[in-house]
Amino acid sequence: MLYLCIMPIQKILQDADFGQIVISTRRGMRQVVVRIKSDGLYVNAPYFTRVSSVLEIVEKHRADLLKKKASRPSHLIDTDFEFHSDFISLRVVEGRRFESRLDHATGERCIACPKETDFENPDIQAFLRKAIVNILKRRAAEVLPARLAELAARNGLKYASIRINSAKTRWGSCSSLKTISLSCYIMLLPKHLADYVMLHELSHLLEMNHSERFWLVMDKMTDGRAKQLEKEIKQYHTSF
Repeated sequence: MLYLCIMPIQKILQDADFGQIVISTRRGMRQVVVRIKSDGLYVNAPYFTRVSSVLEIVEKHRADLLKKKASRPSHLIDTDFEFHSDFISLRVVEGRRFESRLDHATGERCIACPKETDFENPDIQAFLRKAIVNILKRRAAEVLPARLAELAARNGLKYASIRINSAKTRWGSCSSLKTISLSCYIMLLPKHLADYVMLHELSHLLEMNHSERFWLVMDKMTDGRAKQLEKEIKQYHTSF
């Protein structure tokens, strides 16, 4: 008779449809929970669950699992999710409870989720996206105000105030009252493009439109690379 080890370890089986089936035991589990991830099928099972019993469950529901895998959004946020930029590294990890924390050893921001989390649940996806945006906003508030002030001083410009928001339709804006708003999604950009966004908005202090004079101001601030940087930033988007 074949049993899973009583210790919380993983057994990995190769599978033609899913690539791999990863079976894990967990203390306190009352039933078998199956999750589909980008790199395989993940099964959490109670202690003393037979491997053959897990495979029977998989076979029984294989057709439905394959349909679910085919319809699974490619942008689903789960424990495969991570991103790294010049400003921030963030990943979703397994944990005992839902929490956001900083890993002081690596400098990564981590969002922990319990093993049994149903990542297909729209409410869970909304919760995770909100948590990520909050992390981005906190990080943006740490780095962008000082950098904007530095760039403004370097170019002899003065603005009234700065706001950090979560706008997805634009990287930044400048009002007629000289308030500069910057999207927290700038944290996803390389540093030189983050600078470009801020210089773009600072240029609007002198030229509120995108006329030829505006681009002359931008070229002066970017050593003649304004159009090149504008083209480059179009390769990025405010999503994850």
